[in-house]
Amino acid sequence: MKIILSKKGLDSTYGGYAIDLDRMLDKINNKMLYIPMPMLDNKDDKGRKYKDIQSNYCNGSTFLQLYKELVNNEAKIKVRGKTYDIDDKNIFCHPDPYILELYKHETLSGFDKNKEFNTHSITQGVSSFGQAGKAVSHLNNQKVGEGDLFLFYSSYKRNNKYIHAIWGYLEVGKVIECSELSDDDKNFWLNQLGDQPHKSVIATLCDDVIYVAKRGNLSFNPKFPSNGLFTFSEKLILTDENENGRTFWRVPDLSGVTPSWNGGKSFSTSATKKGKLRVSCCGQEFVMNDKRAEKWVKSLFNDKNFQNV
Repeated sequence: MKIILSKKGLDSTYGGYAIDLDRMLDKINNKMLYIPMPMLDNKDDKGRKYKDIQSNYCNGSTFLQLYKELVNNEAKIKVRGKTYDIDDKNIFCHPDPYILELYKHETLSGFDKNKEFNTHSITQGVSSFGQAGKAVSHLNNQKVGEGDLFLFYSSYKRNNKYIHAIWGYLEVGKVIECSELSDDDKNFWLNQLGDQPHKSVIATLCDDVIYVAKRGNLSFNPKFPSNGLFTFSEKLILTDENENGRTFWRVPDLSGVTPSWNGGKSFSTSATKKGKLRVSCCGQEFVMNDKRAEKWVKSLFNDKNFQNV
């Protein structure tokens, strides 16, 4: 099983601000959430605005309300260095990863969460994650596919420092290469994928890939669902908070592991720097194909990290 640490949500380029971690944990009973990144291009996002998308938390608060409460109460957001009002006519919400636990949605009748992907009788209601461009090429080169696990992380703010922390996960059950689907499969997945923004390219020749969550529960720990959000624990913090910068990570259990997209550098094995690694600030998908990474991931899936399951 490959482990992919995938940066998703607000960052310095798309968002410019970060969720106040302590405020979020206090408001949402220690649950980890993310705020979807903003987009200027409406091609994939069907006019979605932050004020139009509801979460499953805080009594169905919209992401505009969550943003004001947890990120920036003036509702300012940045895209590529320029500041906008979050409800500016050119700013759209990109809800990807599309994790059903987070988004308020309706499931059509007939949906069976335990069915696998061998029938066209399934209706709408699957979690998924879409990717395109250079990131897709990288994931393809790393042979990421069914049975592999994405760990999604984002930027947060704690003690006046920006940090990286893991908020959710998705075990891959199906890989959809949008440009290679038959007409029947196109129609099926257009129904199946709900509000996944990357599904808008399914009927085109774009090279987008959509990673659909496995049906049912995790392969390596059937006690837990195949995708979802974590409850906070310190093990989910990636950044070494003694350093200045969110890309200075320290994960002792990954000592000696070499992630992709990082110039061949490994998590330190030194006694005084065990588990330290500075990751590329422009990296999106750090893939680890190592039994030590697999062991570390399995340690994250315990009752403490899933109080609400």
